[in-house]
Amino acid sequence: AAFRGCTELTNITIPNSVRIIKDYAFKGCTGLNSIVCKSKNPPISGSEGAGPIYIINDIAPPTTTIYVPKKSIDAYKTDYGWRNFKNIKAIESLNKK
Repeated sequence: AAFRGCTELTNITIPNSVRIIKDYAFKGCTGLNSIVCKSKNPPISGSEGAGPIYIINDIAPPTTTIYVPKKSIDAYKTDYGWRNFKNIKAIESLNKK
């Protein structure tokens, strides 16, 4: 629950080394507008051994924009923990103006 309830947190970047996001790491971060997740494989949300849980419940509202590697968009859109996010886009689109 490292950042639980940080309503002023608006953006986060999750490095490609992250494989698991523990329970409630960002729960209640209602101001979170975007998440950049650099991992090509969607990180599991929840405790090790507990199986994946909906990341939507632990991280952010479903309207948060998720930026992932272009080749991984389909993996995130179908992943149990990430598929409820409405806006999953390529990281590469952040650099386009």
